This record gives sequence, structure tokens and C-alpha cells, in this order.
Amino acid sequence: MLTPRGAGVIAGALGLWFASRIMGGPDLHVVAMGLLVLPGLAAVWLLRRHGEARVRRRLSATRVFPGTTVRVALDLHDRSPGGIKLLEDRLPASFGRNTRAVVVGSGVNRQMSYELLCRARGRYQIGPLRISRTDPFDLIRRGTDVPGTTELVVYPEVEDLRAVRTAAVGTGSGESVSRRLFRTGDEFYTIRGYQLGDDLRRIHWASTARMRRLMIRHDEAARRSSAVILIDSRSASVGGSKSVFERAVSAAASVGVHLARSGFTLQLATPDGVPRVVSRADLLEALALATPSRTGSLIPALREVADRARNGADVILVTHLPLPPEVNAMSRIHGGTRIAILLPPEDPAALAPGRQAELQAWMQSVRVSLETAGWDVIFLAPTGHLRDVWQLRGTSIRAGVRS
Repeated sequence: MLTPRGAGVIAGALGLWFASRIMGGPDLHVVAMGLLVLPGLAAVWLLRRHGEARVRRRLSATRVFPGTTVRVALDLHDRSPGGIKLLEDRLPASFGRNTRAVVVGSGVNRQMSYELLCRARGRYQIGPLRISRTDPFDLIRRGTDVPGTTELVVYPEVEDLRAVRTAAVGTGSGESVSRRLFRTGDEFYTIRGYQLGDDLRRIHWASTARMRRLMIRHDEAARRSSAVILIDSRSASVGGSKSVFERAVSAAASVGVHLARSGFTLQLATPDGVPRVVSRADLLEALALATPSRTGSLIPALREVADRARNGADVILVTHLPLPPEVNAMSRIHGGTRIAILLPPEDPAALAPGRQAELQAWMQSVRVSLETAGWDVIFLAPTGHLRDVWQLRGTSIRAGVRS
């Protein structure tokens, strides 16, 4: 590829050639032809000086939270001859301009490093490294990509909710029952529906025949406090606005981390699929990659969550202001603690008085309906912080012996 200097040399050569034709000067003609040949000779020179290159990229961390600075170290093994080389490590657009370094002279092994400030959640590919070589006159530039990229995952923003106590129902000491398994032993506890991964040896055949679906014998020794987190990622809901969606993802991650620290078994659900058991790391990674969904209805997902709630799981729903059919479906969810984190499409404080009154009336109607059905309702503005309203409401996850 021609450099700006190379393009200038060719333009000058053409100008001299036209001048030689007009003025009839043979000397100008010779000079023009010499300048035209020079970029070609530079290209041949670069081709003959090509060599093998390998790069090893090391990140100080590959799984980080927003605001973290990641140090990237590059070990380059380049067997090409000396000259002027431009090293450019390609970065995703959210990290700004690519990192560049100029190398002059020969040397097989070189090291370089730089820092990245992680701002937005997501999965990013760092690299590949591009080596651009030029001839001594900087007329031609030849670039080659050194194979190899490194993955970097930026988790959602997580707010610390540990200042809110996790209440323990049925324990006088106040110790959270969610931090421990229930009593040991093989005492029979209850029957529940089969879930993927259950031990088939615990199938209760009498109940299976009666219910006409697989039923599992659930013992106290194996029973642990669990919670289902359903994030309504539909484009018609919180997924329709980038700021609201990011706040919803952050809220789901914050509650999930809070529960994982308290010893809960977590299940993550979206409108696109059934709830699945996740670890804390799995939850954060899944939410880091979350994107708006085209699913039209939330009702099927609410039915799946209702099945988990009947088996004793607590439910945390992150969604917009629900419509009447969704409120009805939420009212049919019974079981453990149910918390609805609702994100209005706009911050009521920033609206005109008329629109503010309409939105507040809608919010009050939703609150009354859901609280009557046993839900704990939290309104979270797109610019607000869950930590503030969580503490303000005194919200707690109640885990304990369930009869």
C-alpha cells in the first residue's frame, strides 16, 4: 500500500513526465521514469524481507467489573529483518483508538505493554496484532496480521447490597438459614416435579403415576434455599431503552451476587428460555452478554417461574411497569418471597406535571395490585441506584423452614 509520501512521489513523477513532454527535456523524462520505478523497487524490497512473527498476549485479568484497569502485555517474536515497523494491537471501538508502537531496527524478541480502562459490559476480543513495515524511504507500507486474539469479559455493574440483612424466618438467633443446608438425615420432606439434572433414583413412582409426569422425592438433607431471578429483556419492556436495559441488568446482577453471598442456589431466567441453575460466575457472565430479546410475551416465562416458586424458591423479577395481563400472571405466583424490581420508562421527577401524574397513578395501581398478591415492590428509576431504594424499602430475602 502506498504511503502519503509514496503517493506524492508518483504524483511528482507524473508531473515531471508531462513537463518533459511539453518542454521536450530528456533529462526531466529520465528523472520522471526513475521516480515512477522507485515505489516498485521499494515493494520488492519489502517482499524479500518478510519473516515469521508470533505474539503472546497476557492480560492481568480476563473477567472484570466496569471501572477496572486491565494491563495488557505483548511478547513479540519477529524474525523479519530490521527496518521501521508499526505495531498496532486492535481494540474494540468502546476502548478507543488502537494501541500503537513504532519499532526501529532489528531484534527477534520484543515486549510492549499498555492499559485498558473497562467501561461497558460485554465480551471483547483483543487483537490481532498488526505489524506494518515500510521501506527506508517510507514509500510503501505492507501490513500483516499476527494470528491470535484474547477474550476479555466485562461484567455488569454490581451494587453492594450487603448492608441489608438477609432475614431468617423461624430462627431466634437471627442467623441466616440461607447460609446452611437444612438438617442432615434422610427424612422425607416433600414431592416435587422433575428438573433437569435430578437423580433418577429419587423418582417417586406412585406420585408419577398419579400426576402423569415425573415426580422427585425431595429430602430435607438435599434442600437448600434457592431463588429465581427473571430479567425481562424483551424489546417491548426494559430492552427497548439502552439506559433502562443497562440499569435492569445491573439490578439483576446486584441481587444475584447478594443472594449468592448469602448461600442461595441461583436460577436465571429470561423470556427466551426456562430457568437454569447458575453459579455466581455463570450469572455474571450471562448478564454481561445479555441483549434485548424479540420475544413478545412474558406470560410463558412467568408460568415457568411459578413452577419453581411452588417448589419453595424465592422469586426476583426485574421488568418494566407490568400490563394488566402480566400483573394477573404475577399474582398467580405463590411460594416464597417475591420481589418485583420495576423500572419505569422515564424518571417521574424529570417529567412535566401532567405526564408525571399519569405515570405515578400507573405506578400506584401496579403497587397496590402486586402488594395485595404478596409481592414486595421496588421502583427503580433509569438513573437511580438499587442500593438506595433497596435499603429504603428495607427489603429482605426470607429463607427458612417452610412447612
